[in-house]
Amino acid sequence: MIEAQDFSTYVRYSWFGAEPTAHDPWPHLRKAVGRLQDAAVAGDRAIRSRGEIAPQVQAGAESFGDLAASCLVGVPEPAVESAGNARTGDLRVVFMGRTQAGKSTLIEALSAGSGDRIGDGRQRFSRDVCVRPIVNLPGVAIVDTPGVGAHDGDEDRQLAFEQLPHADLVVWVGSNNSFQEEAAQALRLIAVYGKPVVVVLNCRYDLLHPIRRDDFLKDPRAAFRDVAGDLNAVLRHLARAGARPAGVVTVHAQAAFLGTQDHPDAALMWAHSDVAKLLAVLAEERDRRADQRRAIAFVDRVRNPVIRYLATLDTATESLGTHLEQGEGLVRDLSQRVARQIDRQHELLAAELDGIIESRRSWHASADVESDLNAAWRKEMSSLNSEMEQAGARHHRDLTAGLEVTISTVLSDWTNLPTPNVPLGEFTGFGSVWLNRASQAAVGLGAGAAAWVGGALLGGKVGGLLGIEGGPPLMAVTAVVGAVIGGLVATALGPVKDGLARLFLGSAEVLRRRRAELGARIHPILDDLQSEINQWREETRAATQSAMRTQFEAMSGVLAGQRSIQRWWCEVGTEINEAVGDLDAATARTLLRLSGRTGLAEEVLRARREPGSATAVEYTREGFSQAALFPPDESCELMLATGPAKPGVRAGQALSLAIGLSAAAPRTLRLTDRQANIHIEEPIPSGLTDTWSSLFSLFTASQVRITTPAPDHHPASCDHQEPQA
Repeated sequence: MIEAQDFSTYVRYSWFGAEPTAHDPWPHLRKAVGRLQDAAVAGDRAIRSRGEIAPQVQAGAESFGDLAASCLVGVPEPAVESAGNARTGDLRVVFMGRTQAGKSTLIEALSAGSGDRIGDGRQRFSRDVCVRPIVNLPGVAIVDTPGVGAHDGDEDRQLAFEQLPHADLVVWVGSNNSFQEEAAQALRLIAVYGKPVVVVLNCRYDLLHPIRRDDFLKDPRAAFRDVAGDLNAVLRHLARAGARPAGVVTVHAQAAFLGTQDHPDAALMWAHSDVAKLLAVLAEERDRRADQRRAIAFVDRVRNPVIRYLATLDTATESLGTHLEQGEGLVRDLSQRVARQIDRQHELLAAELDGIIESRRSWHASADVESDLNAAWRKEMSSLNSEMEQAGARHHRDLTAGLEVTISTVLSDWTNLPTPNVPLGEFTGFGSVWLNRASQAAVGLGAGAAAWVGGALLGGKVGGLLGIEGGPPLMAVTAVVGAVIGGLVATALGPVKDGLARLFLGSAEVLRRRRAELGARIHPILDDLQSEINQWREETRAATQSAMRTQFEAMSGVLAGQRSIQRWWCEVGTEINEAVGDLDAATARTLLRLSGRTGLAEEVLRARREPGSATAVEYTREGFSQAALFPPDESCELMLATGPAKPGVRAGQALSLAIGLSAAAPRTLRLTDRQANIHIEEPIPSGLTDTWSSLFSLFTASQVRITTPAPDHHPASCDHQEPQA
């Protein structure tokens, strides 16, 4: 009679031909590991060469460079050259578990030890690492580690987890008397490492008392009746971390150890301990998957720290991106607010200066034309200059204070951006030293120079308003204003002594005409002065805005530099991620070759792994047909198959991948080129669906969500549990 497996192999060979000649897969795998290592080291070096990131996205007191370097500590040096030895040696099985769970007792039983590592009831009894062979199971080395979860046991925990990178398989030993949060955290961390886990629940039914031992020998199943809840707790925490156990076994470690001692019931104790189930799982791992497990362990020694590095880089990149978006918006908002403040303050000043000038347009109506008009006009101009100077100084203070408050408030959380310079030089000049000297120089001159002195004084004040500190520009302004005032004094403001005019027109009419003529002379002067002020206002406003724009451009330049760093991080992350994808494809090909599927390995186009959960593989069309009809069940990791993506529905690859997740047929709730919502009508823990969703999203470069109607639990049967591959 032909076995079902043989018949399946015969049909596969008939349809797709015989398997090609198998070649040593290790050289190709070593090269892929080396490329990833080179990409990670080169990428980190390139990032460091561009300088540190902004303090806002540093992790605590650590800089990104220090944090990234700590991620790469786990990369072995030199990994590639030493990888050839990965195919030799025993399958390394690391036993881990909570303190007092019976782990060391089980180790003593499997290795036929003397019992010296068995605890005496105290926590932290075994505090070192011990490696032993399994009796009657050559090719498997078991590693005993300190228990985790003991009080003040951080050192033990660290020592235990240091063995994870070197493990081909992890055996988690739990007990049926308690399950604590420390054990849950350890299980989740093991799942994060992606190591295959065989769950062993040890029944702590004490057999040292003769009566209890006799009861156990009469009804061994009675000792295992109340372990389902504890076993489910272990499986639930693994599932929440997105991991499936490689096997589930219940044992009685104490019975197994007594079965190795000189005892009349030793054989019966060994048989009832169910430790043979654990040995069967380990034997299958040794015989069918040892090379695959060693390949995965070798790959993950480099891949896992690089993945942690990428996660750190992605987090920093996203944080910096958010930081820069806020900063760029902040600079835009701040520049607009400052521009509005400058405009508003200039308009207020212009309005006040216009009012000061306009108030002098009626000066001639009350002027005593019989007195010394030159002196009266100089006094009025001195008052005008004083009012303009005070107005300018006041508005200058208001603008400076307002800008300081605005800038300091908005930039309070941005210590790495340059603060704009306030007060602004373009808005000064009132009450300058030069103006004081000019005023002093005008005092004491003769009457013949009085007109020029008045013009010089007003010109100097206008020059001060213009922000001109001296030199030719100020002299030009002085000359213009002085000439106008001098002309006024020489004509309209000169002494009027025409007696005939008084005789024929009367004193009142002469006074009216003189004031009218005086007004006709004054208004052009005030018009010219107002024109000069308006020109100054526009020039000063433009200069002020230009100065602020220059400073905001400097701030934007700082942000642009950090944006360039962020883009560089993205490019480095993309290059490293592509190297991870190449390694995942090489790993999938290696696992297929090691499991006897050489032909299928040659059809792999690309792959992405989620260690401890599944590998998504894209095959050629022929390869996908072969993988769909004859899944590579011999692989030590779940391998999900899809064909090349169809144009416009790349996310559709997630549906074919999901077919291999459970016995229930998945169905799509939504499917577009960049989005897929897939529902599986089967109880699946949310941790697994989240992990699969993340894997499919990464693989298809789209948003994939897998849902299930089941509550977050993991059903398990403890009695007569069959080993699972």
